[in-house]
Amino acid sequence: MDVLEAQGRCRVVVLVAHGLNLRAHALRELYEPLRTRGATAIVLRFRGHAIDAIADAPTREEWRTLDTRAWVEDWRAAVQVAADLATERGVDLTFLGFSLGALVHTYGMATSEPPPPFRRQVLLAPAVRVRPHTKLVLAFRPLGRRFLVPSAVPATIRSHGGTSMAAYTALFGYEAALSTLENPAKLKVPTLILMDPGDELVSQRRLQYWIDRHGLRPEWRVRPLFKDPLTAASRIKHHVITSRALGKPAFDALVSTVSAALIDGVMPSS
Repeated sequence: MDVLEAQGRCRVVVLVAHGLNLRAHALRELYEPLRTRGATAIVLRFRGHAIDAIADAPTREEWRTLDTRAWVEDWRAAVQVAADLATERGVDLTFLGFSLGALVHTYGMATSEPPPPFRRQVLLAPAVRVRPHTKLVLAFRPLGRRFLVPSAVPATIRSHGGTSMAAYTALFGYEAALSTLENPAKLKVPTLILMDPGDELVSQRRLQYWIDRHGLRPEWRVRPLFKDPLTAASRIKHHVITSRALGKPAFDALVSTVSAALIDGVMPSS
């Protein structure tokens, strides 16, 4: 993990968690504006995620052999650093995560005793409830956990050319474990979910049903996030974490929304 100090006085500590097969700093365009407004960013790197190069052979081996314990252990280690820093600075602890990062964070909060003292959080297209067709990739399981499925993630933020079956199995393991919450109160933290209703991977309908089923409203609220049709360079609706993918006007609005939520504590009403 990396600790990136706020520019000027620290007003908040934010733990940042990336998505599946993304580099740790894939959310840089989102957290850098937060730093200019006083956020100290703790950037988490999940095991197995790094730039795919010869020098990253150990990382690629992690990528092919990890299990469900690995990522939540990484999360807990980063939470400890972030929580200690927030206490030391006398500021709020907050969270920003995308897809896998938001999923592992939700799982960690639900299974920690007591849950870490996050004051508020922004989840971008959280893979807490995925669309059924995403699990068709499990058809490759007979080829083994080390098998790599080619990735459509943009090369500029991608870790590896393919996603291992071990990684997919871990992701779906976390998602399945969250089907029924034993103690939903652990997740009753002011939460803003931003995603495109047409996201190809995450099901907004299933996510909203899950939120209602566990009584997470009014703390949890879902708001639409749409690409700018004139400037977005990607048509994949799950890709929402860069200006190029979302389109500059839409991305600028996203930055403002995330900043208001995490630094100012101002979230859209339910």
